[in-house]
Amino acid sequence: MFSFEQLIAAFFISLATAVLVTPLIKKLAFRIGAIDYPNERKIHVRRMPRLGGLAIVIGTAAGYLYLRPDSDYLTAIVIGAAIIVLVGILDDKFSLSPLWKLIGQLCAASVVVSSGLTI
Repeated sequence: MFSFEQLIAAFFISLATAVLVTPLIKKLAFRIGAIDYPNERKIHVRRMPRLGGLAIVIGTAAGYLYLRPDSDYLTAIVIGAAIIVLVGILDDKFSLSPLWKLIGQLCAASVVVSSGLTI
């Protein structure tokens, strides 16, 4: 599989990438209007950018690209993850209803399950 040193390197690559892209993602969130506004149910008192999950995904992808694991299910996992990311971006921008988020999650899971991957 992977050595301990490879896993540590992948962790720090992921961490550094996420830290470096976070300010860019923040600017993108403001540019496209993916913003959370304060209200009586929120604890923040000023507008906050959304899309933070996108920085995490990009960081994770960087560590993944470093490790380059080999799996028969890799394509299905990447497609499923891309669907989840897309649903997350759309939710951050448009505040999707729970039904639409569930539909997106079911689509992503269907892609992975149809590949034959089992746990």
